[in-house]
Amino acid sequence: MHRYLSPLLLFICALLVPPVTGTERLIRVDDANEIPVEVYAAQGDRLLLWLPSEHGLRDGHRRIAAALAENGIEIWLADPLTGFYLPNTPGSLDALPAPALATLLDAAASAGKTVYLLSHDRAVVPTLKGLREWQLHQPNRDSIGGVVLISPNPLLSAPTPGTNADLHPIVRSTNIPIYLIQPALSPGYPHLGDITHALRNGGSHVFAQTLPQVRDRFFFRINAFEREHALAQQLPDIIRNGLRLLATQDARRAAAPMVGSEAPTRTTRRDPRLMPVQDNPRHPPLTLDDTGGRAHRLEDYRGQVVLVNFWASWCPPCVHEMPSMQGLMDRYADRGFAILAVNIGEDADAVDPFMRNLKLRFPALLDTQTKALAEWRVFVYPTSFLVDRGGRLRYALHGAIDWEQPDALTTIESLLVEPSGQSTTSN
Repeated sequence: MHRYLSPLLLFICALLVPPVTGTERLIRVDDANEIPVEVYAAQGDRLLLWLPSEHGLRDGHRRIAAALAENGIEIWLADPLTGFYLPNTPGSLDALPAPALATLLDAAASAGKTVYLLSHDRAVVPTLKGLREWQLHQPNRDSIGGVVLISPNPLLSAPTPGTNADLHPIVRSTNIPIYLIQPALSPGYPHLGDITHALRNGGSHVFAQTLPQVRDRFFFRINAFEREHALAQQLPDIIRNGLRLLATQDARRAAAPMVGSEAPTRTTRRDPRLMPVQDNPRHPPLTLDDTGGRAHRLEDYRGQVVLVNFWASWCPPCVHEMPSMQGLMDRYADRGFAILAVNIGEDADAVDPFMRNLKLRFPALLDTQTKALAEWRVFVYPTSFLVDRGGRLRYALHGAIDWEQPDALTTIESLLVEPSGQSTTSN
């Protein structure tokens, strides 16, 4: 009967049944701390050590762990943040000591199975650091089979919009085989090539799989849509396929040299605000069609102040700020102000109803191939830029704001009163 049910209905049915829980075990990693681990035992010869991200352990993790264990892969679902009495925040991941994670990995290796690591989001950095620490002390052991990374986020910090992102040096200092799983509806999707290139520079053999029409954290999102529910059901098979590919590579390797000095602690995202763009560079190219097929070139808006906003209809902060963007248009349209809302990866059939429902009257441009996203170096949704009348980038921000709040209005007013030929260097 199940073959007649939609993936969403199957997922809802699964939610009604509490997920299978593993057997809890405490792994002592130093003199003062123990890391709790939920063990999902299996008879096979593979063990997957899973280090969740800053979002902590969720039922979605446990469902996938139980499904993998049913297919002969033992799962150790670790909770290092709890073990070190740290909150579930991005900054807490930076506080996890690599030697402790290496000790956890050594405990997994002592089970006598081939060990694979699994991590996602910001937790990939402490995972790779712990792995390299283990390699330093176990250079000749062949216990490790490789690493699976989902939605990897190895950025040192959220970069200033329009600038290159800095990857943590551990990415270029990793030489173990890697299987990357990257959702396409993610700020990290256009930069998958940069991460892959950095890993290969360190000596890793990298496999990569993209997942269309899903967002980061799709397998434990509360607000997941049907496609994400369906992919969450398929994720155990995707992971198993990744392990099969990793098993084709020789993972017995001494630690790679550390590239550069140890990176500083990554900064967490602050409250979004407009930041001046230094030296007022010319804007990158932008030529896209709107939902009606009309071409828009940013060059043709010379003489106006333009808000270029990168967004997606499935991004809640993007949706939240858009009514205030329409408020800007209503306030300043007759003074030479324009908005170009660059949609990421969606088509007109998805964007048009969205714009109508929110009564948005500025043009929505379709960046279906994410070319503009890459050229403008956007890493966070939404990201916005203010371009002055002379075509210079003057302000940028990542994150959503109320565009009708006093600070934003004052900034836009200051650009509107400038003549188009004025050259101002931001301080």
